[in-house]
Amino acid sequence: MDLPSTGHDPVLLTEVLEQLALRPGHVAVDCTTGRGGHTLAIATAIVPGGSVIALDYDPRNLDFARQRVGDLPARFFHGNFAEIDTALAAAGIEQVDAILADLGISTNQLFEQEYGLSFTNDVPLDMRLDPRNRTSARTIVNAWPEQKIADLLYHLADERYSRRIARKIVETRKQTPINTTEHLAELVRSVLPYPRGKGRSIEIDPATGRQKLIPVNPTTQPVNPLPVFVTNQAPGEAAGANPFAGGAGSNPFASAAASANPFAAAAGRDDRQAHRDVPRC
Repeated sequence: MDLPSTGHDPVLLTEVLEQLALRPGHVAVDCTTGRGGHTLAIATAIVPGGSVIALDYDPRNLDFARQRVGDLPARFFHGNFAEIDTALAAAGIEQVDAILADLGISTNQLFEQEYGLSFTNDVPLDMRLDPRNRTSARTIVNAWPEQKIADLLYHLADERYSRRIARKIVETRKQTPINTTEHLAELVRSVLPYPRGKGRSIEIDPATGRQKLIPVNPTTQPVNPLPVFVTNQAPGEAAGANPFAGGAGSNPFASAAASANPFAAAAGRDDRQAHRDVPRC
């Protein structure tokens, strides 16, 4: 896949601007600045006299967006969109005219090696978008107890083979650390009882605005909880700790799925019976 020159382009930019109905002098918040596509368009629409408060938890993308927006009226804050109150207080703003949250990850984050998210390329296993978070995906697969890994996969991905995958992870790491995305993907594939490579997902073609089907890597669903969890840690959370313990119901990861989560296509349920070790798992 060829990345756009910006690393990521908004798909429905025109429609978003129409819904926001911005005018000169407005104050707007872009809660998910990313590569700055929306931020640039918003800042352009509210001059003169307006201002944009731009947040993102990825400092690399935030720096790119800052340079992209240039001298237009925008203030940038490193933080998850859940920290919007902190950003507004720091900017001395009590009232805004528009808020945008375009939930999801930027295309460049999937393909740039530094993030450790890609299963298309073999890259170091990390998956943190915010370097303030101490627990990486590598920490989870190499240090967490088997039961905790299984619970994470089950509660955040509905993964029916969570126990089998967790068992394989623990067995593998006894021989050699799991340090790359391909190593993790390979061991996950090895325990799945059927291929998932024929899966398909729907995305919008930015060139035509139409839906198109794209192939899904068979490891996508089982491994999806790792970036969900590492992204939603409280900044600076101690490695290996679970900042979401005490979530509603029997799901200790419910808050991870329900909070500022750009990955969770399937949110953790508040009430879910603890999974049993049935033969297929």
